[in-house]
Amino acid sequence: MLLYKEVKEKIIQALSEGKWQAGDKLPVESDLAEMYGVSKSTIRAAVGELVDANILARKQGKGTFVATEAVSRNLYRFFYLVDAAGKRHFPERQLLSIERETAPDKVIGALQLYRYGSNRDIFSIQMLFKINGQAVGRSNPCVPVALFPGLDAKEIQPDDVSLYSLYHTMYNINVIRVEANVGVSSATPAVARELDVWPQAPLLKIERIAYTYQDVPVEYRTILLDTSEIQYRIEQGSSV
Repeated sequence: MLLYKEVKEKIIQALSEGKWQAGDKLPVESDLAEMYGVSKSTIRAAVGELVDANILARKQGKGTFVATEAVSRNLYRFFYLVDAAGKRHFPERQLLSIERETAPDKVIGALQLYRYGSNRDIFSIQMLFKINGQAVGRSNPCVPVALFPGLDAKEIQPDDVSLYSLYHTMYNINVIRVEANVGVSSATPAVARELDVWPQAPLLKIERIAYTYQDVPVEYRTILLDTSEIQYRIEQGSSV
């Protein structure tokens, strides 16, 4: 492995261990070089890749900081909707329910719940998302109770921020990349009523896993989307 790649991995390890929190300023290049026993050019290359991956952020004249996700609509960087003209729309979120339950086998595997010993419980969240008041999709995020203790409806109720932003602000868990599998499904009678489509109408189905540092999965999500007037677009982060 190239030396700067090794240093990048060491910085990621430090972030995952909480050495620097979101918003913290990193030491200057010379101090980092001394810390890791490498040249400043090696540090510059390692930090540059982390900046490109939106894990670190450079601020002109101030230094390099651990990237933060401010609570605002523009945080839908892994999930947003566009119309036929390509115009981006920010969905309104309507919480239907949040339940603590034992994870099914598929979710146990996706979230690697064996990491947490015998605790295989998840919070299963059911939501509708709307554009201009019209429901266009249904979402079922599942997160490990071990990582999100105490998560409740009150915490996730605000509909003008992404869940990933809430994970960051409430639990200091940063989603840095996602993997998504896309297929098709048919609307059940209940979903058809919610989305105002015919029963068995074709829906886009997205199964997505969100990861934090060191490829630790933190959320498994299934999305059903009516694509008659809206399309799904995804922007993935770096695979660091």
